[in-house]
Amino acid sequence: MMIKSKPLIFGILIAIVGIIFISGYFKQPSHQKPEDKIEVVDSEIKTFVNAINFPKLQGISVILNVPEENLKVFQVIYGEPHDCPSGCFYSRATGIKHNNKIGWILINNYEKNFDTSKLKLYDFDPNETYLFSDDFFIKLKSKDEWVYRYAFLPLLSKDPDTPEDTLLKIAKGLSSYIQPSLANALLENPKVQTNKQILTIIANLPVYSGDAYKEVRSKAQNMLNNLK
Repeated sequence: MMIKSKPLIFGILIAIVGIIFISGYFKQPSHQKPEDKIEVVDSEIKTFVNAINFPKLQGISVILNVPEENLKVFQVIYGEPHDCPSGCFYSRATGIKHNNKIGWILINNYEKNFDTSKLKLYDFDPNETYLFSDDFFIKLKSKDEWVYRYAFLPLLSKDPDTPEDTLLKIAKGLSSYIQPSLANALLENPKVQTNKQILTIIANLPVYSGDAYKEVRSKAQNMLNNLK
């Protein structure tokens, strides 16, 4: 029995080695260039991006696709590599396409000769209920938490068309993580500036190490005092 089993064991070992080799062969290297990540996107996004003439466009990728809502969150990588001794990073622009609307929610530009002032930011509409929903918040956060926290939420917080219950939801979330820039974005919104409930939440944000919320608490309290 021992002699007969040796060919079988040998065959299994060969198969395992083959699987490991194939997996390693197709695995993307950690230092892959942005152009290796290019994904197929719809023609409207391509037309929108190509019209801008980004310098050294590296690729367009889809972060989140919700086909039943005709919604895509996408990102463009462009420009020269920066700080390569530390790992290389590129300029990025993140956008949303929802039904017939398309626009940017954040531009991280590091190219000296590229003017981003004319890039069209996404203009939220009060009727775009899905963009304010918990379902969309959860899906975007699970796909890319950085885009969710530092691109989508700040722009949404500033927009005067954002419903007050959505602004309240964002304000309540500030106590679970430190993000003064998001609190300041809320305070820029005219709806927040006259909403006692939201201002009270911001004025009473917790004191963390370093007290990053000190300034926004003071601003919110001053706005509350002016309402009295």
